[in-house]
Amino acid sequence: MVNASESQQLLGTAHAAYLAGDFQGADRLLDKLLAKGTSSGRLEMELALVDDALGRPQQARRHYDRLGRSVWSDLVALPSAANLAALGRYRDADRAFAQIASKGANADEKAYAQLWRLWLVTRDNASSRRARDTAFKRLLAAVRPDDAAQHALVELYRGKADSASVFAAIDRMPLTLPQRRALIAEATLFAGGYLQGMRNDAAAARWLYQVELGLPPVACPERPLIAQAARALPPLPTSNAR
Repeated sequence: MVNASESQQLLGTAHAAYLAGDFQGADRLLDKLLAKGTSSGRLEMELALVDDALGRPQQARRHYDRLGRSVWSDLVALPSAANLAALGRYRDADRAFAQIASKGANADEKAYAQLWRLWLVTRDNASSRRARDTAFKRLLAAVRPDDAAQHALVELYRGKADSASVFAAIDRMPLTLPQRRALIAEATLFAGGYLQGMRNDAAAARWLYQVELGLPPVACPERPLIAQAARALPPLPTSNAR
């Protein structure tokens, strides 16, 4: 069994690998800790994040459920809610994001949770178009964007801008490269979901998804859902031309 100092060092290295998009490397380091009998809330959180990043949402869910009953519950609230969406548990995800939006730590977190709720409406294939439109407009009226990217998304949703303006807004923001990559993935999911679910423009959504999936992996909850959404699109028609 590793001592506490070694455990913290390995956890730090694993988290750095996760943030760098090396999810397999992070997974191997976490497996080493598990093999040595390490157990902690921090390890459980890292396992949840890496499982989600590697497309293992069911495994991640078990970690989130345990963390949700611990002192780590607030810290993992956002990725846990996104995990519910990845599992197709949209009502549970909406309830989780609604709670975050009502008691978020800051304006950015609240707006982010509200944007997730709007995305969930775009995935609601069980309701009528009128019901979806009504729900979307109601939730949109409650969004209070906190940065330029969120404001551009709201303008897109209001029909006053296009998706290109969202990414142009991100380009103008003073961000580090990892922050910019995560924000691009976030905008891809939210803009793509709107184009696909509310505008019935699968071609435009597909293009956004393909651009994002052609970029290096990024540590954010949106990336696995982008891959899911891309796989769920109907295949492109094949040409009969010779």
